[in-house]
Amino acid sequence: MATAVAATTEELTEIAVSLPADVLQEIDRMAAEKGRTRSDLLVAGARRYLFSERRWREVQAAVAASPAAAELRTEDDIEDYLDSRPDP
Repeated sequence: MATAVAATTEELTEIAVSLPADVLQEIDRMAAEKGRTRSDLLVAGARRYLFSERRWREVQAAVAASPAAAELRTEDDIEDYLDSRPDP
């Protein structure tokens, strides 16, 4: 497996990850389709997941702390609520 060097000033740390063959095939297919490296695609996916988890925790904290936030009943309500707040 070739190691790609990211065009960034970020410090890179290598890790080993085991993936099911079908998932790796899909990652490689998507990376080729997007003209990106496997590593770039996995970093973007990890960042998106982490961002999503932070947003979800923010919603949970808001619901616990605010009776008004308890009115969030649909996904659209949640998105509207989050969009109205400044980014952390």
